[in-house]
Amino acid sequence: MKRVISLLLLTNIAYGDYPEISAQRLPDNNSSLKEYQSGSYCFPRFDCPRGKRGKHGKRGKTGATGATGATGPIAPFNLRDELFINALMMTNTIAGTPDTFFTDVYGTPTILSAWGLTSPFDVNNPIGTQFVIPSTLDTTQPVVLVIHCFNVRLEAFGEVRFQVQIDYKGDGQEFGANPPANGYSETLFTGNIPVIDPVNPPNARYFMVTVPLNGALMAGKTWSELVLSRVATTDDNDYQGPVFLTAFSIQYTKTMS
Repeated sequence: MKRVISLLLLTNIAYGDYPEISAQRLPDNNSSLKEYQSGSYCFPRFDCPRGKRGKHGKRGKTGATGATGATGPIAPFNLRDELFINALMMTNTIAGTPDTFFTDVYGTPTILSAWGLTSPFDVNNPIGTQFVIPSTLDTTQPVVLVIHCFNVRLEAFGEVRFQVQIDYKGDGQEFGANPPANGYSETLFTGNIPVIDPVNPPNARYFMVTVPLNGALMAGKTWSELVLSRVATTDDNDYQGPVFLTAFSIQYTKTMS
């Protein structure tokens, strides 16, 4: 009697909640009920095993592109480059090669060549050179001339100051003092630079001086003339001995292309 009541309740639930199973024959005897209770019989959409997964539908259309995010920080410049001109690539009005040589600075036979800048009033003082402006030089970024010097121990004191005259020219342009040329493109002066003797002779003391150049004046130019002179300090505290020019270098940023 208990089994019949259970079957009637199950049948009511199945028929009431799942009308689609009314088209199928439900178990109507005790053996069939036992099969259901043991899991060997199932009702559709009620407790049957899951069927195979159907095929994927077609992919829908791509949605609209979202708003562009904020621009990130500018990366640091890492294209710094430098051209150099050593003492053997310079000249003055009386010598075609460096006028000063040091052989004992390192304690063994060594040749160190340089140009002596003896006095701000020396008429043979200017030292000149020429160079080709790099085709990759970015004229929109800073360009810096570096003057590389050294001094030896003289038990002297004071300061030095330099004048830089530099010209930039392109193919077919005239250069010089007369029209249509117009002299140097830039005439620049350094500050007063203290000169400090090295502690132990025959050691020398290296120092450098930087001079910003106008990169915009180099735009479209390919050749340059550079002249350096030692001039009087602005406070009349001139170093009483020579300093020695060993190299120029020009620091710049490469273009991206």
